[in-house]
Amino acid sequence: MRVPLILLPLLLAACVSHPATPAAPEAPDNFRAEDFQPPATGARITLLPMQETQYDMLRTGAEMLESQLKRQLTVQGYQVTLVKRDDYLKHWQEEAKSVGGVYVEDSGEFKPREYTQALESLMRKTCAATSCALLINHRLLLRPAHIDKGKIAWDGVSQPFLLPSETEQGYAISVELTAVTPAGELGFRRYGAVTALSSLGLAEIRQQVEQKKLFVDAEVAQGVRIALQSLRERQGTPAATAPMPADTPAAVTPAPPAAGPEQPLPPAVPEPKASVTPAPR
Repeated sequence: MRVPLILLPLLLAACVSHPATPAAPEAPDNFRAEDFQPPATGARITLLPMQETQYDMLRTGAEMLESQLKRQLTVQGYQVTLVKRDDYLKHWQEEAKSVGGVYVEDSGEFKPREYTQALESLMRKTCAATSCALLINHRLLLRPAHIDKGKIAWDGVSQPFLLPSETEQGYAISVELTAVTPAGELGFRRYGAVTALSSLGLAEIRQQVEQKKLFVDAEVAQGVRIALQSLRERQGTPAATAPMPADTPAAVTPAPPAAGPEQPLPPAVPEPKASVTPAPR
């Protein structure tokens, strides 16, 4: 079960840095559409602006993540375009207004159908404007991990974990990549292990953040490499993927945003019900 990111300061802290071996099973909730095919070499992939994470601790890795993603996509032979956040949010406001808003004016009730329509339109238009073959949203998030016999395993990696633990349930940080096709459909969602976490107090966590010790470039690179596996697999290649929930229409059911501004800011991509998160603020 995914732990809400907002609980991070209550549960976790600093990274435990050990050489990692990508030997653990892939994430069970990886998803890849049956008909998804990676874009051809030389095609353009557009990176959506990284959401403001729900917890400041993860922002320290944002630049590393974007840099690694751009670098590895370029090495794979793709052209890479980054969408400016201000432009993206401006276009979101326009799309939300075009469907009559995503809140009922009097009651403030969220309108999921209109929200989905606006978001799908935004995805299609963003891809068209950048002539992309694929849109990718990227973020860092908290993930469950399994601790056993001095090792911690999660999202494609198993590594030594020498801290004492009274439970087999641990936590870690991973890269999440979500790819959307030019038609606005979900191509894949995949996770890659970055950093294992221990159980220090909040003060120690803040100290790690201030000293910028939480994220290591090599670990972020590893997470990106694992999460990009779907771009190295052709149709028919065996891959560990979770089926899309049966009650999810198409591939798109965004999470309701928290009430607030006149038109809520969008999540960077449509979210399947299995891993919804509030819209960034």
